[in-house]
Amino acid sequence: MPPVDCARWTTTLTASYLAITAALIAILGNGVPGRVWLLAAHLTLSGALLILNLARPSAGILRVVRDWHPLLLFPLLYKEVELLAPVVGDWRLTAAIPVWESALFGGQPSLYLS
Repeated sequence: MPPVDCARWTTTLTASYLAITAALIAILGNGVPGRVWLLAAHLTLSGALLILNLARPSAGILRVVRDWHPLLLFPLLYKEVELLAPVVGDWRLTAAIPVWESALFGGQPSLYLS
């Protein structure tokens, strides 16, 4: 059985998330500030990640980007939820999640990472 390429699965998952989020922004995102730029960024990143995934770089900067892109994108995508959550719906958990984070982490990870 061939080994599982975790970087490939992670890249596919990230590209899928970006494409699905782009579709939600296009359909429901009339109230999202900078909607056009956000949509363009999501589609561009998703496409670039899929191309990178097909290329399967074995060394160099492209390999580093492929391996580390989730950690590089995490703070941006985490902060983006603040813009997108009110558009998708009135989530009652939006106020509760920072309280849970404070209890679990002893503070706000989003502030530490920003």
